[in-house]
Amino acid sequence: MEERKQDEAAALVGQLNDSLALNRELSERVADLRIRVADAERLQQEYVEMCNSMAYRVGRLIVEAFTRPGRRTLLLPFRLAKVVLERLIVPKLS
Repeated sequence: MEERKQDEAAALVGQLNDSLALNRELSERVADLRIRVADAERLQQEYVEMCNSMAYRVGRLIVEAFTRPGRRTLLLPFRLAKVVLERLIVPKLS
């Protein structure tokens, strides 16, 4: 009877150790995911800032105008003027 209790206690200790190991592993994974989420958010913010930059917008307009000529090429001067005016006017409003 006493030996059976010791076996059960040893089994419970083993399960507890397994649970603690799994808990540590999950904690490490959660910490890693938090770091990755923070990196993803930072990269997303950098991407948004890049896409909103004047250089990117002007470059995109020029590339679109020459890769798909026609109406886009004809409207290029007006679209470039719009980008420049937005850059000059928006900071004054803020």
